[in-house]
Amino acid sequence: MRRALIAVVLMAGSAFVALAQDDAKHVQKRGIFVLDRLEFNLKKYYYDRKFHGLNLDQEVSDARENMKKVSTMGEMFLVASQFLLRLNDSHTFLYPPPRNEQPQYGFAAEMFGDKCIVTWVQPASDAERSGLRPGYEITSFGAIIPTRTNFFDLRRVLYVLTPVKTLQLRARDLEGRDLQLLVNVTFITRKEQARLFKKLKDDQSQDPFTCAAISSEVEVCKLRTFEVDKSRLGDLYKTWKGKKHVILDLRGNSGGLVETETDVLSHLFSHKILSATRTTNGKTERDFADGRSDAYTGELSVLVDSESASAAEVVARVVQIEKRGKVFGDVSSGAVRTSGILEFPIPAVPDADDGGGSIMFAFLSVTLADVEMSDGSKLEGVGVIPDEAITPSQYAISKGLDPILSIAATKAGGSITPEAAGALGFTRRETIEAAGSVVN
Repeated sequence: MRRALIAVVLMAGSAFVALAQDDAKHVQKRGIFVLDRLEFNLKKYYYDRKFHGLNLDQEVSDARENMKKVSTMGEMFLVASQFLLRLNDSHTFLYPPPRNEQPQYGFAAEMFGDKCIVTWVQPASDAERSGLRPGYEITSFGAIIPTRTNFFDLRRVLYVLTPVKTLQLRARDLEGRDLQLLVNVTFITRKEQARLFKKLKDDQSQDPFTCAAISSEVEVCKLRTFEVDKSRLGDLYKTWKGKKHVILDLRGNSGGLVETETDVLSHLFSHKILSATRTTNGKTERDFADGRSDAYTGELSVLVDSESASAAEVVARVVQIEKRGKVFGDVSSGAVRTSGILEFPIPAVPDADDGGGSIMFAFLSVTLADVEMSDGSKLEGVGVIPDEAITPSQYAISKGLDPILSIAATKAGGSITPEAAGALGFTRRETIEAAGSVVN
């Protein structure tokens, strides 16, 4: 299913202009070089040397044949990415060299259940002028119908692999009317994009969580990321003390450091538990949360959505397995493996007499370990199934309401309206646009 996405993009075309024949041959040479580097690194570092039963040599051969047909840099990276998609692995993918101009589509969207819903539209953007509004369902991006299976790759295509100058959308408004929209995409410099992304990461690092009292006994805490040193979460744990019920909101949390993941779990258990087992080519390593004498032992709820990934999913699933609390919300992303980032150079013309001219640098995210939960289950490609499955309506999203938190708070013995819950801002996602060029 995932590999079909890029094939559709190749047929549909992109914003790139075909190169002259000689230049196209250079691009093809570059593409072969990229495939060779990907093959080398996969065989050296990928956690499963059997590659899930795939004949890697044959896959490389097929990709090399496809690479002989490309005529643009965009097509080159699409073919290379399509080769990696054959592994069907959430943590193995290609980062092409950064572009001089980065796209800004003027809106953000997420999967809620099986629907792709607009969560934010930038004021005065062409997306807004075209008629797109929060709460609208996007039924297709050009020729591509968004699904939970392909949405991650779709975002990578639009932001990283082949950004477009105009984006054709089919949408459905709150009254169920079908719309055809054309959004003119704006571009910002690579330097400005880097500044926005740095600000996003700095904000998350400096302010990784926000807590609010629902009542004297019920506290909700939004944990935005696990990509922060565990020492930054001391005040989070202090907030839990004396509370009868804590709601840990992991919606939109894409994961981060294993060390921080196990630290959070240690503050939720008074005894040592096995959180997960990581396997690399038959060798296993167990992750334990040691537990603490001062751990929070009151009632617990966890909120997740389709953007909750990796460490966030492990924490939510451990809470379920250990019967520590209940999980509310939507099925999580199912992206639970351990990866590393490898850098490799791409010469302008591989094997050229002058050394290949200018060099670009690409990056490969490669899976180093598979993750298995203590009950033997795996979350990769499956996700965490909530104890109470709840997704917001399109109307709720359009008005900035948060019925998920409202329902969880009521179940916990507190009371907060969807309007007041939405005002906390725990579901806002406009920062996704700033992170678009490095969606992961």
